[in-house]
Amino acid sequence: MGANSAPLSAVSEPHLPSGPAGPGHRKRTEQAGPVLLYVASFPYSGSTIFSIALGNSPDVLNIGEANYLENDWQDKKPCYCRKALADCPFWSGAKKLTEAGPGAAGPSLQLEDHSALRFLDSRDLPFLKRLLVSLGVPLTAVFRQEDLRDYASRTASFVTSLSQAFGAWAVVDASKNIRRLEALRLYSDLDIRVIVLKRQAQDLLASRLKRARRRNPRYSPLSAPVYLLWVLYHRFAIRRQTRRMRKEEYLEVTYEELCDTPQALQRRIGNWLGTPVDFGIRGGNVIDTSASHIFTGNVRITKNDAPEKGIRLKKETSSAPSFSALERMVLAVSRRIEI
Repeated sequence: MGANSAPLSAVSEPHLPSGPAGPGHRKRTEQAGPVLLYVASFPYSGSTIFSIALGNSPDVLNIGEANYLENDWQDKKPCYCRKALADCPFWSGAKKLTEAGPGAAGPSLQLEDHSALRFLDSRDLPFLKRLLVSLGVPLTAVFRQEDLRDYASRTASFVTSLSQAFGAWAVVDASKNIRRLEALRLYSDLDIRVIVLKRQAQDLLASRLKRARRRNPRYSPLSAPVYLLWVLYHRFAIRRQTRRMRKEEYLEVTYEELCDTPQALQRRIGNWLGTPVDFGIRGGNVIDTSASHIFTGNVRITKNDAPEKGIRLKKETSSAPSFSALERMVLAVSRRIEI
């Protein structure tokens, strides 16, 4: 997370790096409210490390997968900085901003030990509702409008409070969830800019298959074609949402760009936003993560025991000698899918 401005007194002295601010930065800080940089991506596209990179930019806060902040919050849970959330200089201050009191912007998120996923983010969303949303049925036909409004207003209040407290012109939300994005666009007044992070289909599928083999004891190579449908579903969902947006509202980038030409990519994003972007690239194509404070997202990253070392950008190959003949065939088919 990067921010130049000193935090407000409501926040307990978080350590945030400073960086140069150009004309684009000054223009941004004069706007009425914060920009929400929403990372809409396929799962296993590198969104966690991408959001960390975005958060290294001057006056940009990265809060990771914000749709899981409430559900995953535990006072003793470690932040990326390796301190417990209750002791983390960033999150302890952020939690104070959610507490009701004089001058509160309105109902906010509930960062408590026993808070649960809100209806829209539920991993156990009933099959019928999930199917209807995936087929493009409007959210208002599936969920109650008052619930959608409350969901969006709490998120907007939280984002605005963070922006004001830390002097950030933008807050990065790496939730990926397209339902969440639609609700926020419909029912909040946030200035939402969407970055669609893509990755080659065969690499997406390979990552998904590897995780299934590693985590699901009932996984069988015979189910590999189902995971190919999973890739196609996410492709459809993201394209359906971007078709409803003006071209200037979203930018498509790739994980391959991030790994191969990060400097060129940060210039491209900066040109789109109208303000400099700095990924915090160190020698050896390493992303600086020393100022990161995330606790949601890819657990292989969020549980890093040496955050001061950073994370090296690298592309994982889709080939693996342990894949069965059927899995290799499905991977070969996926190469024909244009993400």
